[in-house]
Amino acid sequence: MTKKEEISGALIGLARTCNMHPKTEETTGVILCGLMAAHPYADSAQEELRDMLVKIEQEKKQIAPGCAACMARCGNTDNYDLDQIQSEEEEIRCLKTALLQKLYDKAIEAVDSYMQGSLSEEEEMWFYRALCAVSYDMDADRYQSLIDN
Repeated sequence: MTKKEEISGALIGLARTCNMHPKTEETTGVILCGLMAAHPYADSAQEELRDMLVKIEQEKKQIAPGCAACMARCGNTDNYDLDQIQSEEEEIRCLKTALLQKLYDKAIEAVDSYMQGSLSEEEEMWFYRALCAVSYDMDADRYQSLIDN
């Protein structure tokens, strides 16, 4: 697995963490920056990618400090292994891959709005829903609706 895939999987884990625990003021910024770093066409140095991965994990621990050391792990905050997508049926595999690409591209579009404080809550929450959806088993129409949004 590449560092960019690790970052994407960690971002999915971070988004799922926010399903159970309130996000911080920095969480959306971490997600947007992480998606930009993981973009397939981004020219990020390996050190930058390692630093981003650390930042994502730190954010997750800030949000849910007890989960990292939990003895009764539920898996809700675990990072997602993007290799799992390869075992999906072709249609779902293609949709999940398209959804990831949409996440990467949309992060580039959204970061300026986020920095200016003008990213709407609906736009912001789309990133959390879409990231979580990559790790869920859903029907093709639900993936397509996220891609079309």
